[in-house]
Amino acid sequence: MLNKAQAKNIIKHLADIVYDNIFIINTDGLVIGSNLEETIGTYDETAKIVNNTKMPYIQNNADNSKLYLPIFIDNELVIVVGLNGSFNTIGKYGEFAVKITEILCMETLYNERKAISVENRRNLIENILFGNEDIEIINRKLNIEGYYSLDKYKYLIVVSRLEDTINKRFDEKIFSYTSKTDLYAVFHNKYIILTTIGTSSELKSRMDYIYKDINKKIVITVSNELTNDTSLYNEYNKLTVLNDFYSSGNNFGKYYADKVDLELLIWNVNPELRLSYVNRIFTKFSQSDIIELKKIVIQLVKNNGRLDSTSKNLFVHINTLNYRINKLSLKYGESIKDYRVLMELYIALMVNDFK
Repeated sequence: MLNKAQAKNIIKHLADIVYDNIFIINTDGLVIGSNLEETIGTYDETAKIVNNTKMPYIQNNADNSKLYLPIFIDNELVIVVGLNGSFNTIGKYGEFAVKITEILCMETLYNERKAISVENRRNLIENILFGNEDIEIINRKLNIEGYYSLDKYKYLIVVSRLEDTINKRFDEKIFSYTSKTDLYAVFHNKYIILTTIGTSSELKSRMDYIYKDINKKIVITVSNELTNDTSLYNEYNKLTVLNDFYSSGNNFGKYYADKVDLELLIWNVNPELRLSYVNRIFTKFSQSDIIELKKIVIQLVKNNGRLDSTSKNLFVHINTLNYRINKLSLKYGESIKDYRVLMELYIALMVNDFK
């Protein structure tokens, strides 16, 4: 059943074309919309005839006629639209008024169902992650709403919902990448998606596409493949921690839970201890030293300490790379080429990003 705000919207659209008095009456005979404000909230006894017969009804007077038109959605009477004016005018616009009202009612119904669906999905995800309901009850609820049983969902995805991207259009864009069988909702200022994608390669392909297409400052964290033994609550907490970890340092990108154990360890260390560790490691380095150190160390780790591959990736001659490494090693007091020192600096640089 339409409310007053929805009826007002229909009146507005009709009034642009139909210049006579228009009124909308609910199935109880109450006028819920009219371009004559004083009639809103009154009862129209004649409308009850239409409610009973489900047929149009006309009161034909010489100067002022009234045409009552029943509006049906899915074969159910939802409202009665009334036109008040000369017989010729209301006869001319009657069919048009019905068509326009049906379209507007369908749009209203669609939006209401969409809002209900959004809330239902959110409730389902909340029950799955935090509820204590038996798996059979959860599966029954999922099936009623048209979703698969929980064991069909293979990955949990958490996407950061940063302040500058919070808007309905961005929400719709994120969720446009989901399939009909995916469960998704906005929860605790993040996008939560349970997907039925079957393989890791398919998942990575979709994540790559989403990140590239959105072109926004977001962090996407993805779980390991879910099994019947997986605690979704624990996976959600882990992905949320990772998401906050990378978002706090503006390290935007895609991250997979099977490759970020070190980051989780760092995040769970007391912030004061992290800061103390960074200060101790970098005490002899200037800010410009740290920037150069980061470039070299990251490439050395990626290339397993090989200087030739590292120099190529940094686009410098190997002699130049050696000179820079020796200069930084001298400041640090130990050789960066030593693998233990290299890893110590690598961890310190990572902590420095999130201190």
